[in-house]
Amino acid sequence: MDSRSIFSDLTSIGRAALTVQDLDRMVSFYCTIVGLSVLETSADTTTLGVGPEPLLVLIEDKSAQPRTPQQAGLFHIAFRYPTDVALGAALDRVQSEWNLDGAADHLVSEALYLTDPENNGLELYIDRPRGAWPYRANGTIKIGTVPLALDGLTQSSDGSQTAPTGTTIGHLHLAVSSIDRA
Repeated sequence: MDSRSIFSDLTSIGRAALTVQDLDRMVSFYCTIVGLSVLETSADTTTLGVGPEPLLVLIEDKSAQPRTPQQAGLFHIAFRYPTDVALGAALDRVQSEWNLDGAADHLVSEALYLTDPENNGLELYIDRPRGAWPYRANGTIKIGTVPLALDGLTQSSDGSQTAPTGTTIGHLHLAVSSIDRA
């Protein structure tokens, strides 16, 4: 194993939590669009995941205020699917039930971007195999943003309504209000 992959092989994000205003609406969204299943529920909290693995905890607070663009906080949660078939099925669900904000080929991954009902950013993506990642002459990974061919992704879909085993939270991106202070 080379040093370029050791850290990502040893680390992972277990689950994320969001405070939401409308728990029922958000549970419905994450089940219908992302393909998660309800694992546990109480009066004000629902845990969603894939198989037995919890990925997202939704905590209802009807008085919660949305983050303004001037505030630090969540930019997006990125759900990583294990195959292009699963990402194709997610694209089908988004296109039939929601709105796609954007899509990109990042050379190391393929990503779909959308916003949930309470304006939280989401990325639904797959990683390309590490052996296919492009590297610069200095050994750093070459990452870019080019248009993603949605037709090919749609053709790979198996039409599944649920995310498969192996779906994880691949990363979280945060927004800061001041780069200098951050």
